[in-house]
Amino acid sequence: MKDSDERSVERNKMSQAAQFAAMKLIEANGKRDGQYWQYNDGWSDIRIATEVNKSLGDSCSEASIAYRRMQVFGKLKPTPGSGGTRESHAVAIGELRIADQARRVEIYQLQRRIEHMEKALNIVMLEPNRDIMKAKLQALSDHFNKK
Repeated sequence: MKDSDERSVERNKMSQAAQFAAMKLIEANGKRDGQYWQYNDGWSDIRIATEVNKSLGDSCSEASIAYRRMQVFGKLKPTPGSGGTRESHAVAIGELRIADQARRVEIYQLQRRIEHMEKALNIVMLEPNRDIMKAKLQALSDHFNKK
């Protein structure tokens, strides 16, 4: 993880022109809602950074935009469903773990099926059946390859 000095350097990596453009975009594409700042639909710190980078050819990060937005306009308003309590995050993590375990069981079952098919194929391909199977496979190959 970055320490606080590295984060503060990252936040300050914007030119004056980029800072000015970012502040104008933030102000034009959001509004104050009580003690919070709320972006209009489709706008975020990421989009502000992208737009500034496109228009000025500058390289400002989402972190630098978020830092300046918070200093000037305040914290972002929590949106329903985006935030949540630790309990809701714990529930979501639990559900993901259950789904992960179910996928692991499915993968295990598929691996077992493949092993059984490989064993059956090996038995069929042993002497004396090998020559018969080769002939049948060649006949099938010839049938499907001629047109």
